[in-house]
Amino acid sequence: MHEFDLSQADALCIQSIGKLARPIDFDVGHRQNVALLLVTEGEDQPAMYPVMFRKTDRTPLSKSNLLDVLDPFCAEVASGHLRSPANSALAFCLSAKRPATLVSWMDWFDQRLLRRRTLRPVAASLE
Repeated sequence: MHEFDLSQADALCIQSIGKLARPIDFDVGHRQNVALLLVTEGEDQPAMYPVMFRKTDRTPLSKSNLLDVLDPFCAEVASGHLRSPANSALAFCLSAKRPATLVSWMDWFDQRLLRRRTLRPVAASLE
């Protein structure tokens, strides 16, 4: 990582491969937190691991193409658990098998990239 020239990068995605029980409070220079809620893991994940979901800016319900066959996963209940640790992050369905679900995610991501590109010249002029 130390050898990468990140000066021209618009975005860098860092994936935590740890368990949900691990805190995400480590500062790695990030500006946004995204926590995937895998529908295969159950709707109660935000209630079981509130630290992980408390600071998330966006919460995709990943593997949502399985919602029709998973019982008793309820997206509304999962969203309720997400709100309980006082988080206003939007939960939304995301599935690579249903490309239409990617639109919301890509729009959100693109908006952050645009904001970052707009702010970068200002930040550089302050140095």
